[in-house]
Amino acid sequence: MNREMSVHHAADSSAFEEIAAVYNAANGLDNPDHTDLDGDYFKQSYSIPDVDITRDVMLVRNKIGRAVAFGAILPVMGRAYPSSLLTMYVHPAFRQAGIGSQLLGNLIAGAQDKGASKVTCNVPSFRPAAISFLEKRGFRPIREWAKLVHTDIGNIHGQTGSTKLTYRTIEDRDAGKWASLQNSLFKGSFNYREVTPEDYVRKTQADTFCRDLALFGLCEGHTIAYCIGTLLGPMGSQVGERRLVIDGIGVTPHFRRHGFGSSILNEILVRAASMGVKRSELIVDTVDFPASMMYKAACYRERYKRIWYECKLT
Repeated sequence: MNREMSVHHAADSSAFEEIAAVYNAANGLDNPDHTDLDGDYFKQSYSIPDVDITRDVMLVRNKIGRAVAFGAILPVMGRAYPSSLLTMYVHPAFRQAGIGSQLLGNLIAGAQDKGASKVTCNVPSFRPAAISFLEKRGFRPIREWAKLVHTDIGNIHGQTGSTKLTYRTIEDRDAGKWASLQNSLFKGSFNYREVTPEDYVRKTQADTFCRDLALFGLCEGHTIAYCIGTLLGPMGSQVGERRLVIDGIGVTPHFRRHGFGSSILNEILVRAASMGVKRSELIVDTVDFPASMMYKAACYRERYKRIWYECKLT
């Protein structure tokens, strides 16, 4: 590491506030959809199985103690080999000083210590410098996700899709049922980490959670679908100022291609619109053509892509 820089670990809550400050400065510089996040968001995001925040979350400080960069080593599930997901941000005022290269080296070393044979990361398509940075260091693109946006959910009215679906909110007592359903739908999917009932309980405790936007879809009394939307916006913002993020949606295989996915998505959009929310966004794997077509039919449009990169470790 640059002699004027030192690496620390996120040992206390104040470190997460510093992480948030670096993220807001770095991501807010060029991301057209940036929303400021706080330390609690990052603390919750990193408080997951197989992540030791005292070891796997790294914070870089300069000689006067200011946080200038951070990175994290996260687990990647559903892969045929041990792999780690790396995230990293450098404050704009401290770029071009070798901090990113040296922090990446520390993260890779940490991933190797955890037994990883490969590391992955993703970068938005609007950051050509970051793409070049990775490719020069042996990373190769392996997958693309598309960021989709609906800019006027207030114009959505009434029922679309199947009229056979009824809804009920996902209560805390349903955490196990939610985890089982989501895992059954997505286990083995690219970069999917299996969830636990505790994950849902943690989700409900976040400021972004709204119970009315967490739904099971039922057909003839059987739970065959779910959709969870969260409300993301500036700290302290009113509900109507926030964006609806589709955090998860799925339909059991036997009931697909009957409009149930469109139906439960529409229900979430209508509920959010009734709260004054105007905009919705989500991420979809570009190889998932049925989902992409469903979102296109619901008037979501592509904003940019998130490109997944992978590097083999020697």
